[in-house]
Amino acid sequence: MAADAMTSETDALDLLHAAVRRLVPRAAVSTPPHPDHGQPGPADRPERCLTATHGNAGPLHVVWDPARGGFLWHSGPRAGECLGDTVGVAAIEVAEALTELNRPTTP
Repeated sequence: MAADAMTSETDALDLLHAAVRRLVPRAAVSTPPHPDHGQPGPADRPERCLTATHGNAGPLHVVWDPARGGFLWHSGPRAGECLGDTVGVAAIEVAEALTELNRPTTP
């Protein structure tokens, strides 16, 4: 589904959540409750985002930016960069980032 066809930030992040879980089944992936539910997150995390961790990687936060019509990294080494304008492209970017950040380093 193209991101510009999504009706809301919640839809976009929920679809991304499902796609990342399919690509990285062992990753801890969550989308915090919508702010209307009265459960604020940590100060460094936006009110509505996808949070992903895997092994030693993360947490990485991804937000939906309706102005750009795509997903953006909110944290991590690529903070502010666009992940793509489709759920599939963004999910692959998140999966690759988790894998890369979790890869052991050699001395």
